[in-house]
Amino acid sequence: MPKTAEAPAAAQPVAALNEAVELAATHSSLPIDPAAIAVDTSGAPGRTWEIPGLSFGPNNWSIVRITNPSASPRSVKIEIYQKSGEQFRINPGFDIQPRETLEIVIQSRQVEIYRRSSQQTGDLNGPRVLESSLGGVSASEGLSWARITQTHEDALPDLEVRAFEEVLYGNTISDFERYPKTPVVLRAWTIRASEVNGQQIYFLNASDRPTTVAFCAADKIQPDPCVTKDGLATRFLVKPNECLVLGVKKLPRKYFFVESSIPGRAILARLVPAKGTTKVFHSESSISFGEPSR
Repeated sequence: MPKTAEAPAAAQPVAALNEAVELAATHSSLPIDPAAIAVDTSGAPGRTWEIPGLSFGPNNWSIVRITNPSASPRSVKIEIYQKSGEQFRINPGFDIQPRETLEIVIQSRQVEIYRRSSQQTGDLNGPRVLESSLGGVSASEGLSWARITQTHEDALPDLEVRAFEEVLYGNTISDFERYPKTPVVLRAWTIRASEVNGQQIYFLNASDRPTTVAFCAADKIQPDPCVTKDGLATRFLVKPNECLVLGVKKLPRKYFFVESSIPGRAILARLVPAKGTTKVFHSESSISFGEPSR
């Protein structure tokens, strides 16, 4: 039997440590044009979960698990995007039967989809059956994110969605939770420099339009700080559904600004070391992938 322990952060590969923690803006320095927001149609009807920071590589993979605990069939739309904004070529529409679980496993160079049925056993974590395996749909390693949308007509959003990353490290498997985040519609974020010094900043353009994102620092809160001479601005073109990671050194200013040329749905977060749970396996143990520790 495997032993279970908390995963020590220092012993894990860096790719497994990144947990997206949302950054709260202390001040929104630019007004939002309601007409521009209305054009953004990327949000789908029904409840939606958007989960950033899903890594994959030779020794790690991410799993999105969708469970229908109700007595009625449910329908979902599943969108998985790579860091570049390119969508994984999987069938987006799925029906989930009562007390059934759908699992999407994002790994090096392939995506696998499994089903678990508990109608007979009553165990929502029962044996899983491979439904499809798609090769050549991802790189050998990278970062992805997921959008899960309920599409059935029932108003009750009763699906259970969970995501986690698993890392194989020697004779251990560690799992790290990946939590859904709520995109916001802003043109600018103002954040105290002390909150981002030495941090990695994650920006996800969750809208259906490209935008130019500027990062800069200044000592005063003012309109359009990234266009002033002392703004120290760095700019990136971010495509729809693309994410980028920016390393921030110690800033010589009091405030850190993020400005988007077009207001749209976006997630701004910093990546921090994540706590996980580790299973230690011995020679007589059997490893079952996709089974997070309880």
